[in-house]
Amino acid sequence: MSLPQPHNTVKRLLALYLLMAIVMTAAANSPDGNGSTSRAHLFCRQWMSHPEPDDMSMVWFRKTFVASDKPSKAFVSIATTGLFMLYVNGRNVSTACYMPQRTHESATAVMDFDIARFLRKDSNTVAVLYAPLDSSRQQLAVTYYGITRQGKRFAHAESDGWLCRKANSRMSVCGGEVMDARLGTYGWSHGDLCLALWLPASAAEPQCARPLSLYPTAAHTPRMQTHATQTQARPLQPDSCGARIWAARSCKHVSRSDKSVVCDFSPGFYGLVRVTIRGARKGERIDIGPLHYFCNGQLDEQAYLRFTPFYGRKIEIKGDSRFSSQQITEVEVLEIY
Repeated sequence: MSLPQPHNTVKRLLALYLLMAIVMTAAANSPDGNGSTSRAHLFCRQWMSHPEPDDMSMVWFRKTFVASDKPSKAFVSIATTGLFMLYVNGRNVSTACYMPQRTHESATAVMDFDIARFLRKDSNTVAVLYAPLDSSRQQLAVTYYGITRQGKRFAHAESDGWLCRKANSRMSVCGGEVMDARLGTYGWSHGDLCLALWLPASAAEPQCARPLSLYPTAAHTPRMQTHATQTQARPLQPDSCGARIWAARSCKHVSRSDKSVVCDFSPGFYGLVRVTIRGARKGERIDIGPLHYFCNGQLDEQAYLRFTPFYGRKIEIKGDSRFSSQQITEVEVLEIY
């Protein structure tokens, strides 16, 4: 007894599904005319945040990826609602002080980086220092992807395995920063450190978006796209990916009193301030323009702004009752563009 034959409509649907599968497989495995893989498909970014996000605290995010060999091509794509610095195995990937150079806060920046030269053969740690512009739970979405030595493509876009902890710096209500050096910073972007105080990053709802170029036009050059938020669409400047230093100027005109130091950088600057301090006591507070710094008590320490450049000509430095103007050994500004 022969089995009943499927209806013609069912046959056509099966043939259509088979054809679609063949086309999608070919598109995913064949290069285009520019030597990059097909980017016709969609992928989802898994957003993550600190378990208790706020609009002041800077946050470290980190994850270690274990592999049996160094990939032939490797990239990191970052979507963020704030500002960030990217490290791979403890090395700053970008030449910028921070990224992106924003003109509006209500946009999501998406940037990708070629990180192949920073990788090791066995394990690789990706770390991101994030600075918020609001209290959103969509702080970061990080995708690590590339091609193995065997020619296989890989991608890690999930938030599972990412750890986070609040940094020793935070934004201040006056538009500057507060840095507490007593908390320490050494090794937070490396792979070999104690993780007892780190927390699992909290996952947010994934967002689907078209992927960036798998192969940037110039190696190690960040590229940026913008995506409108649900509330307002304000694009970033496409040619302003990061804040880069074009000059470092030491102060030549210094006025000292017992309890203050005034540095004159005439005719003025736009940038970040950095101060070298010697002989301060642990916990001593020093106010450096828009930066409020708590000393760690080491012989020499540096107080500096990370994410909040400002326009200025004079910088006044003062502190609490333990402060002495002789503790300030050097004051400089990093002018950015």
